[in-house]
Amino acid sequence: MNSFWWGCERERARGIRWKSWERLCVPKQHGGMGFRKIREFNIALLALINPIEPRWNDTLLNSLFNHEDLISIKSIPLPDSKMPDSIKSIPLPDSKMPDKMIWMALPDSKMPDKMIWMEDMKGVYTVKSCYKSLMGNYQSTQVPFWTKAWKFMLPPKIKAFFWQLCSNSLPTHDRLRTRNIQVPNVCQLCNTEEEFSFHLFVCCPLARDCWNILGGINYHTSTSTLDWLEQIFTSKSDDDICALISVCWKIWNARNEKIWNHNILPASFICHYAKNYLFEWSTVTTITDRSLDHAHWIRPPS
Repeated sequence: MNSFWWGCERERARGIRWKSWERLCVPKQHGGMGFRKIREFNIALLALINPIEPRWNDTLLNSLFNHEDLISIKSIPLPDSKMPDSIKSIPLPDSKMPDKMIWMALPDSKMPDKMIWMEDMKGVYTVKSCYKSLMGNYQSTQVPFWTKAWKFMLPPKIKAFFWQLCSNSLPTHDRLRTRNIQVPNVCQLCNTEEEFSFHLFVCCPLARDCWNILGGINYHTSTSTLDWLEQIFTSKSDDDICALISVCWKIWNARNEKIWNHNILPASFICHYAKNYLFEWSTVTTITDRSLDHAHWIRPPS
């Protein structure tokens, strides 16, 4: 999965895995990509099967799926052997439990006892809550400011680019040299300074021309890419931040266009293309969402 994400081919060993699979599976709001861990997700799904014998958990399935889906799910064959002990229900305490637990006072209530799922506020088992529990608690870790961008109205590929930029996994020349890739030291857009993310998106003359055209972007007081972005995130509106991220994405495209096709894109074209692309995508997405709200299936003519 990690090789697939980074475009690597096992036989030819092409591509660079900038982040491990563990890092990619970290939730988006904590700096990862939010991919599912296969093993943990399968364990969460196993609760849909009766842990004592190999048959579907009818009670749980009936509460989660409609009749048509139930028929499809139950048609999936299950193994003949019993489930492994490692995934069976937790056994009830025996006589060895502490005395203070045995003599614990029972609540004075006439409500009948029932089984509840402790990892959910409503006490109802869900695959999502089980998976979240298996993945551990991320509440103690600080949420990076730039993860707010996942909630913006931006195309997925621009969000993925921005994640690479903020997580230090964008293949700029300085990062490529850390992996022993022989590339020029100089920035391909200005041919004056070394290429690294802060120069490419903040200090490069082409980038500064873009920010002057966009207007209201301060690039004089920052010392790093994240420092510059944090100032933008704390001082600009969401729409302005989306426009800036889109221009950064197009600057990266302009850099690649210069390297691979020897074409030079001016700052005016970069800003115009980025803003138009964002506007058109937002318009199409909004129209599609509205049309789906009122869409009804119509039987085709016989």
